[in-house]
Amino acid sequence: MDNNKISLAIFGNQNSNSGFQPLYWINDPPQQLENIVPPGMDENPYFFTLQVLPAHTQYTLIHNRVSSYMSVRPGVLKMAITIPKGYSIRDGVSPLEVLLDVRQQFIDNCMTLRDAHTEAYNYKEKLADPDIFVNTINSYQLVPNAQPHLPMTGTEDAVMLIDEMAISQLFIAPQHPEFQKFRSIVIANKGNASVYKAQFNGVLASAMPAKDLQKIKSDISPSNLDALKNKISENLSASEREKSDKQRKKLLIILGILIVVGIAVFLLMPSSGKKVKKPNTTEVVVDEPEDEPEVEDVNDNNMLTDPMEEMQEMEEAQEMQDKKEMEDSKQPVNTPGTTPSENRPVVTTPPTNTTKEEPVTPHHDNPETTNSTGKNNGKTGENNGGTTTGDVR
Repeated sequence: MDNNKISLAIFGNQNSNSGFQPLYWINDPPQQLENIVPPGMDENPYFFTLQVLPAHTQYTLIHNRVSSYMSVRPGVLKMAITIPKGYSIRDGVSPLEVLLDVRQQFIDNCMTLRDAHTEAYNYKEKLADPDIFVNTINSYQLVPNAQPHLPMTGTEDAVMLIDEMAISQLFIAPQHPEFQKFRSIVIANKGNASVYKAQFNGVLASAMPAKDLQKIKSDISPSNLDALKNKISENLSASEREKSDKQRKKLLIILGILIVVGIAVFLLMPSSGKKVKKPNTTEVVVDEPEDEPEVEDVNDNNMLTDPMEEMQEMEEAQEMQDKKEMEDSKQPVNTPGTTPSENRPVVTTPPTNTTKEEPVTPHHDNPETTNSTGKNNGKTGENNGGTTTGDVR
């Protein structure tokens, strides 16, 4: 291996009968590549492995969905670049960029596309001239790097599922104490991490059991994120509906209370004889209070008289009338030859409470007749106990 250059090794099974073998060997790589494909990474078109050895660091790209020439059986394609200990690529170029450049050259010159949807390829019958890859590799120059070198000494592989940007950064600075107890680190965008004993959650994170970390990561995988978004959206919609229902119920309750209070206030207010309908539609007629008759003042224009005084006056008038009658009955009766007082009328008293008193009109046509009649009438008065009943003619 030339310490001033990047070495490149490409292994695969171009022909189904030839098996896994080196296809390109440039700048004296330190070791051959194994015919071993790490499990659980079939979802990716390609993925990577990182291995820090005592004298160098190896970055390997493993291509999926590759088949031998004129075959559909799955084949193998690996390409690895090696950088010596204490060196790095000039201008801070990531080894990932070099690997992707080599891959593209190999796809363009040594493969044919079988299925664009799945990115499946077949080897061509003949491989391209090696100078294409020599020129590609030698275009990247190495410079000394003082970063510490921490070889991996373990026998197990760990896994790291990160995006391409994170892979690029990791390849620039691959020396981490956490990696030392593993044999290599399998790196991909996605995959089944549960088949590995350990998984790294980030570039500089410590290793933890892969099954536990995979469970955590599976909860935030793209498919689960979509399901989680849908679930959150559904929960939010249900919560909003429930909240809206609660608000609607509150408004209905408040409205009902206001209606009841309004009806109660209306019923308690003074009415003007109008018909009021209760909620059960029963009509209630509220009568107006009748005005009390006005009582005129007793002393007003002497319109009203005390009944007692009226009865007393009637009694006094009756007594006076009785006295007058008694006096009249005691007067002497005229005899023949006696000249009665001229024009003296004879007073007659009607029976009590039966007949009205009729005025007696004296007649002056025949004095004799008058005297005679007066005499007879006098007698009649005496016979009737002082009560005169005869008519004056």
